[in-house]
Amino acid sequence: MRLPHTPGLAKRYFQYFKYATGITRSVHVFRRGKPERITLVIPDSLGDVAINSGVTRAIRAGGLEAEITLVTDQKYRPAAAFNPDYDSVAVLNDCTDKPPWALSYHDQLAVAKTLTPDMDALFLCQPGAWCDALWSRHQSLELQHKLCRTPPGLRLRPRLTIPAGAAEKVFANWWQPDGRPAIFIAPSAFTLKFGAAGERFFLDLAASLAGDGWHVFWNGPVWPSGAGRPEAGAGTVVPVGHLPLAEVVALASMCERAVSARSGLSDMITFSAPELPQYVLYPNTRYPYSFRSVRQCYSLNAMGGVNVRETENSLDTAADLATELGKVRQWLDSRPRAH
Repeated sequence: MRLPHTPGLAKRYFQYFKYATGITRSVHVFRRGKPERITLVIPDSLGDVAINSGVTRAIRAGGLEAEITLVTDQKYRPAAAFNPDYDSVAVLNDCTDKPPWALSYHDQLAVAKTLTPDMDALFLCQPGAWCDALWSRHQSLELQHKLCRTPPGLRLRPRLTIPAGAAEKVFANWWQPDGRPAIFIAPSAFTLKFGAAGERFFLDLAASLAGDGWHVFWNGPVWPSGAGRPEAGAGTVVPVGHLPLAEVVALASMCERAVSARSGLSDMITFSAPELPQYVLYPNTRYPYSFRSVRQCYSLNAMGGVNVRETENSLDTAADLATELGKVRQWLDSRPRAH
């Protein structure tokens, strides 16, 4: 695994030295007393925006009535609508041409000052470009609480709310109330990649479940040409990847089960629909320059996903594929379905 912002080993140590000695700081306070305006900066990640709801819940639970503004990329703005603690969203695309993952420490400071000049406090919640070593030392939620200096007693778990109207649109346009079970499958992950059998795993699973009579909602733009299809008269495979994020998550929440590659969408579904049984697949790899697996770094179970079955398989071979398909089938047969 290698992320776009991953620095070399020497730069990595230097970045951590600056953070450990206070040269770079994740919290900046511009006015004494209780802050009235707080800015949170998360340049690049659907999942990090979702996880940040644990931080904003802690801010509210601590009694602060401050106005909270999220600074993020335009493409993650829909995720902010799931967090009722945000009062506003500022789009960093309005003041920088850099890719969001490439914003340095000073870039993030400058963006926050430009977009929210009246802020009383600033929290930099995503250190990938300026101290990537922190990711290999802390689990995702733990890291955000650490960066925001959340008191230990207030380190709450993330919680999201599906935006109003999304469920109604799904019922009106996509739901098929014919008594057959429904499953949501999300095969894509932006950061974590699988091997040669990765794409085939999700295709074979979807086709086989549809053949068994399931309604399969496929979170891809189209059902890939050449992929196996179920027999006529059985279940269906319905591509839904083109839907807005709110409707995608609402649709997943209505299904009996969900199976996905580990991604930011997994976070959105977990924190919006905590009772939904999910099967989430991680590649068996480590975070860069770390002895910790990506599952340890990004674990949904560690963030409160009690109904999430996490498993590791890089899906490099046909044998890996067969093993994982068998495990999913066993999970489908053994767990009670959500309603």
